[in-house]
Amino acid sequence: MKHLMKKSFAVLIAAALLFALIALPCSAKNDPVQEARAGVVKIYIEVTFNISDVTATFPWVVGSGSLIATDKKGTSSDLVLTCYHVIDDTFVAEDFAGYFGYDESYYNFFAPFEGMSMADIPYISTQYYVLLENDVKVGFTLDKNAYSVESDWAILHLDQKLNNIHALKLG
Repeated sequence: MKHLMKKSFAVLIAAALLFALIALPCSAKNDPVQEARAGVVKIYIEVTFNISDVTATFPWVVGSGSLIATDKKGTSSDLVLTCYHVIDDTFVAEDFAGYFGYDESYYNFFAPFEGMSMADIPYISTQYYVLLENDVKVGFTLDKNAYSVESDWAILHLDQKLNNIHALKLG
């Protein structure tokens, strides 16, 4: 009888562990935090400057955004929700000089351009892009009718539609 009880208890424990292992992936799959995290992308600006015949290009992480689902399953998107300040191209001389270790000579050189659009500075060209998990760069444009400086939000249109991804489903 003792042997049968031990065997029954072992079978019960094994069944409980098996059930837990089967249920674990199902619960993780429906975890809204994990699903939201999978739809977050980094937003970069690639800055190229040319000063005194010296040309340099460097990537600069300016923020992040969330892919917005454009289908009911949440697996397709060509839209990104981000903060407006992330894609605002107002030139901040201190930030740019800071890339060089806050070198005062760079700051003094760029200070006259403070507050201008980067597109208006003759020494600088920029390219904004979203960086996906597999280091794929996808360009975007700002929807001129879908942003608010005051509320600090913006919708970006990606240059290509992304499929088989996790995107934020808006209710």
